[in-house]
Amino acid sequence: MKNYYLLQPLNLGRNILLCAVILPMLAITAFAQPQYVQVGTLPISTASERAEVFDVTTGTLLSFPYYNSGDLTSVYSTQPGSTDSFSWTPTTSFQPARTTYWGRGASDGNNLYFSGTIDSVSMFASIGANGMLGSWQPMTPLPTPAGGTGRSLHQTFIYQGRLYVLGGWHGDGQPLYSDVYYAPIMTGGALGSFIQTTSMPLGMCGHSATVSASGMIYVAYGTNLFLAQIAADGSVGSWVTQPTIAGMNHNNYGNTAMTVVNNQLVIVDYSSTFICQLNNSGQVSALAATISNPAYLWDRSVYVNNGKLYVTAATGTNANNRVGNIYRLDGLPIGPRPATAVAVLNNGFVVSNSITDGGFGYTNTPSVRIIGGGGSGAQAVVVVSNGVVTAIDVLNAGSGYTNAPLVVIEPPFILNPILGIAPMSFLSFSNLTVGGVYQLQQAVQWYWTNQPFSFTATNSLYTQMIAGLGGAYRLALNPVPAQAFATAQVINGFVVGATVTVGGSGYVTTPNVNITGDVGSNALAVASISGGSVTNITIANAGIGYTNIVTVQIDPPPAAAVFPTVQPVMRVDASSLAPYDNYQMQFKPTLGGPWGNWNGGFFTTTGVTNSQFIFITNGIGFFRLQYVP
Repeated sequence: MKNYYLLQPLNLGRNILLCAVILPMLAITAFAQPQYVQVGTLPISTASERAEVFDVTTGTLLSFPYYNSGDLTSVYSTQPGSTDSFSWTPTTSFQPARTTYWGRGASDGNNLYFSGTIDSVSMFASIGANGMLGSWQPMTPLPTPAGGTGRSLHQTFIYQGRLYVLGGWHGDGQPLYSDVYYAPIMTGGALGSFIQTTSMPLGMCGHSATVSASGMIYVAYGTNLFLAQIAADGSVGSWVTQPTIAGMNHNNYGNTAMTVVNNQLVIVDYSSTFICQLNNSGQVSALAATISNPAYLWDRSVYVNNGKLYVTAATGTNANNRVGNIYRLDGLPIGPRPATAVAVLNNGFVVSNSITDGGFGYTNTPSVRIIGGGGSGAQAVVVVSNGVVTAIDVLNAGSGYTNAPLVVIEPPFILNPILGIAPMSFLSFSNLTVGGVYQLQQAVQWYWTNQPFSFTATNSLYTQMIAGLGGAYRLALNPVPAQAFATAQVINGFVVGATVTVGGSGYVTTPNVNITGDVGSNALAVASISGGSVTNITIANAGIGYTNIVTVQIDPPPAAAVFPTVQPVMRVDASSLAPYDNYQMQFKPTLGGPWGNWNGGFFTTTGVTNSQFIFITNGIGFFRLQYVP
């Protein structure tokens, strides 16, 4: 069966339309009012402050009980399975003990990251298959804004191999942080350097954040709700304000108190739980339900396990008399999710497969693919019970495997991808000097400015994709000359002087100077150079009628440069894809015409997001993304 996914028509300015047809659509059905049921307690239940982290891969719930006036002494672990058996075992403690309250944790199936406490702890530890932690190791410290002394009451999560940090606080009288950073997770679990990306609309602490499978970030704070999309390079796009939620009071009381389940955003607040319906683009379309919490919930954490939603919290109104409980929210429809597993090798043969997540919602037996690992021939089938993958039987061990191959289990359903488009330009340069160091530059008004691309040519040909349509570009050979700049001095409408602010470099002859303004005319100036730089601007004629909006335009210095041919490109971004499955871009010139495969548009995605680059010409047409099972 083939499914088609569609985006509403968009005009790119070059008469190219991207269109949408979705078959099938996943409808959000009405549901009875969900109810909370207490299913367990937390270790050291009287701790006045606490945090919990659930690791999906190992099925482990880790608990960090801590205190307003004390140190963290122990970390606890449990693997409740599908029977809600919360039997807690002490695991590796922080050494030495640290004052860790108001910290946040996140895990990726391999390591647990705990950071940003009142003492600015930044540590990580490996997670074993049995849920026990390895030794704690220091990691890259969280960035601290100017004027701050650390970071706590922030939010962290992991998405596609990167740890994200959002907002926070440290120190009374200091402004709340609005900044957002991410750091890549390196081999062995350590973090790389933090990279700052798009800040949130306002400073916040004690907020909640979560990320969907398609990379949509949701942040709740006060009565406010914001979202932003993570791009393929890890950066965060613009934040979009969603409708406020009346009755929500989301700050200072929670840890990670929200999550996305099916097409719903669940926000567990202090006294109520809000279930928001999401549309196909991930935005909130309606408030579907408001549920009274079983108690006042402090330090809340939310997670999903075996198709059920759980809340851990310190309950009660008195900080010195709180009790740590675990609740399950019954009656909430939680969508299916794919099972995952890892291959076990012996002497180059795939002898078994270890299930890391049994998934949920299977109505038939999914296929299994064993990919890579340096060998071939391994085959397996799965066993499904009550919608969960419970076993994987190896039919053929294959041979020649040098490392563990990837085990891909077919998902129980195919998500509707979220599609987007962006205009691009494809630059093609020729006649480069092999061994020469080149800098990409773009024309801005009257001068050239460096772009973040430089390289040593190993070929006479070079290509580069650039965001946006149009614009003038060139590759300048090192040493790249620098533009000179100057500012004008205007008195009573006369340009009486000009100050050189940047002398530039590479000037071999005196450049022309042009003085422009929104009004005024006839001002003339002459430049002087020395040692390749502009050293002085002499006003030859003051002109008349100028305001303070005057620009001194100094011609750019000469450069050894090559210029490209430019082709317009449409970048089609897709998210919510099925990893390691196949997709095909299709095109038709008229709405009623037949669909045809776009040449080069077939691809196999290795993640939930993908970008395809389509060369376009003037004309009208329609594109669609076809899933090929």
